[in-house]
Parts: sequence; structure tokens; C-alpha cells
Amino acid sequence: MGLGLGSMSIQYNLIPFSETVRDAYLDLLTQQQKEVALGKLEWKFANNPKGLGMIASATKDGRIVGINAFMANMFQVDGFLRLGYQSMDTVVSPDVRGQGVFGRLVETFYDQCNAELVYGFPNSNSAPGFFGKLGWTNFGAVPMLIRPLRTGYFLKRFVGIAPDFRIPLLSQIHVSTERITRFTQQDTETWMKFSSSNFCSVQRDADFLNWRLMDHPTENYDTQRAVDGSFVASTLTLKHAGSVGYVMEAIGDEATLAALIGTTLRQMQTRGADVALAWCLPGSPNYRAYRKAGFFPFPVGLRPIVVNFGARPIHCVSSTIAEKLKWYISYLDSDTV
Repeated sequence: MGLGLGSMSIQYNLIPFSETVRDAYLDLLTQQQKEVALGKLEWKFANNPKGLGMIASATKDGRIVGINAFMANMFQVDGFLRLGYQSMDTVVSPDVRGQGVFGRLVETFYDQCNAELVYGFPNSNSAPGFFGKLGWTNFGAVPMLIRPLRTGYFLKRFVGIAPDFRIPLLSQIHVSTERITRFTQQDTETWMKFSSSNFCSVQRDADFLNWRLMDHPTENYDTQRAVDGSFVASTLTLKHAGSVGYVMEAIGDEATLAALIGTTLRQMQTRGADVALAWCLPGSPNYRAYRKAGFFPFPVGLRPIVVNFGARPIHCVSSTIAEKLKWYISYLDSDTV
């Protein structure tokens, strides 16, 4: 299978994740060597409870010169479970760039996969391709919310030297919580009550939550559950020139979640966090809980990086996939934190 005179020797295939693919990552994405060594690729593509990862590969003279990796997940779409994939880690070797390899990798996935949809968060380099001829619907920048926790984080960016002190938190504290060590059927039931029949979302059942939060090879998350089953997952890390808290997920009753998020913010603040971030669309059932806890939409122009969000149906006729406000996403959909 070729792409013209300049690339007649390039072969395209959709292959399951393997050691050969792992080695190709090390060659093509050298900046990920530490995470690869810690087992992040095996976690994403081999140990995922929802299925083996698939890799669209471009091979020239026996060497992989391009990859687009797809991570499996089960999605809730219109109340039904459907197999889908998240597109990630698109990279083409410099010696074959400009030969249409990127587009052909994605088309190979379309042609050979058994998925009903694909979604992801293209960076600025790949976004024009995904949102152009590759047929993805562009939902714009991810729906990021922010809650400043200290004054200095943003003031220093604009006025140089600035006072740095804690910003008061006015949200209610939820005092009766337990730390989750493993997610159970109770948490699956909490998700099912929380989710909607007209959602489009990765299914956040106990298997997914344990894999994503408890079994992650490089990150540690704090997970708290209230008596009614509502739960919040978070983490704190040094990033973007500060100490950043991420509310990874918040699922359950609105009033309980607002208090749980407030508790999480206080814990972050005690540990020195400058700011807290979350992903949440305005139509999501936990949006009001975030707002009650003091979060507000993060203007795109002030973000340290801009992450795009989009999706495309493949073997699925549902119009929900192309409607931004019917999606549910959180930081659990990100593979960078």
C-alpha cells in the first residue's frame, strides 16, 4: 500500500500493541523514555481492562517510521455501551514527513478497526489534520475550570513581585469521608445514577476507575468517598511553574460533591497548591458542584497550554457523538496527569 512516488515503500497496518511497538516509541518519542521504562505503555495498551491497544503503523525498509496509537475504552452512547478508542501519541519520523503519512495512519485505523467511535485531544500540530479531512468534529479547547488557591501564582506573571497568600475558601467542608483503596460495585452504581442516557462518555465503572486511578504506573491519586457513595479523585503536582492541584473526577450527588470538592481544595491548599484545575462541560451533572466550590471557566488566553477536544463516529450512526454538550469528560480522559 503506497502513497505516491516519494513513499511507494511505506506500508501501513493496524497492529496490536507489542514489544516491537514499544521499541518504536523509544525511537520516535525519546522524551517519553522515562515513562516507557516505568511501564506506562503497557498500562495503557496491554493492561487496559477494556481491551488491547491498537497501533496504526507506517513501516519503511523494515523500520517503523510512523505511529498513531489508539487506546481502547467502552463508551456510553445514548444509553448503550459501544467500543471506542482514544487517539494519542501521533508521531512521524523526520525522514518521511511531508509524504502524507499522518493522514494515512489515521485512515488505516478507520479502515481496519472495529470501533464505533474515536475521540481525543489533538495538539496544535495535529489538530488541523484531525479537524480537517480526517473528519473529526472540533469541540474547541477542553472545558477547563480553575480555582486559584494562592494570590501569587497569577500576579507574578503580570506584575513581577507580588504578595503571595492563601485565597479564602468559602465552600462547605464535607467531614465524613473515607479513603478509597479499591473501587467496587458501589462506585459503578454511583456512576450509573450520575450518568445520563443521552451522554457520550467513557464508562466509568469500577474496572475503569481501578485501572485509571489505582493501577497507574507513574501517578498517585487521592480518592475520597462520602457516605452516600459520591466520590472525588485528585492529585497535586509541580507543573506550569507552580504547584497545581487537579480534580481528576467528581461523581455523585450535587450537594455532596460541592462539599467534597471543597474538602479537596482545602487539603490541596494545606499542601501548598497555587491553583486547582478541572475539566467539566457546562451541561455535565457535576458542573454546578464545581461552581459552588468556587471554580470558574478558565479563559483560553490565560491557559499555560491549549488542549483541543474532538471526536468522530466510525461505525456508529448516533448524532450524540458530534454534539459537544452531550459529552462528559474529566481529567480521567487525559493521559498526561
